[in-house]
Amino acid sequence: MNLAIFGGSFDPPHKAHLQIMNVVLQNFRIDKLLVLVAYQNPFKSHIRIEPHKRLEWMQKLVQYDSRIECSDYEIIQDKPTPSIQSVQYFSAIYHPNIIYFIIGMDNLMGLPQWNRFDELRQLVNFVVVGRNAIAQCIQKQTCIEFAKKYNLTLHYLDFCHTISSSMIVNDSKKYASEIPDQIRQEVLKILDLP
Repeated sequence: MNLAIFGGSFDPPHKAHLQIMNVVLQNFRIDKLLVLVAYQNPFKSHIRIEPHKRLEWMQKLVQYDSRIECSDYEIIQDKPTPSIQSVQYFSAIYHPNIIYFIIGMDNLMGLPQWNRFDELRQLVNFVVVGRNAIAQCIQKQTCIEFAKKYNLTLHYLDFCHTISSSMIVNDSKKYASEIPDQIRQEVLKILDLP
């Protein structure tokens, strides 16, 4: 079995999250893609939207593909959870041949600061998703050099969608169309609260 883990705050979810999953499923042989909704990102000081609400939204959004499943594992920890802990947990459950761990290009350089990075890099194949079409050649080369330096199994996926959850939160009216239709009104209602 090949397992992919796509962790994140999804605070709030947006169309690029769905597109990333589709690109990964198209480019790798994956039996199960776990969307791991974080209670809170260990590198961020707060959450904007309650974790169970974010999980509910992601569950609505991934119903189109039976290979995708949402997990509340990190939410029920009731605290920020290191990725290594989640990877070990799901590895013990599924006994996968390969674990693909999906991250954005913006997280790549910070990987060595992640909790127990040396263990994590031995357990997973990192799938790095590019963010900017203009800089894709530079991003790909950066990934190659980073993988060599840290002895990682790393795959780079060309991807161009510059939206982020923070952009939506900062200007929900401008970026409303980036929120999937199924959850848009509910997300906007929550974000517009003082």
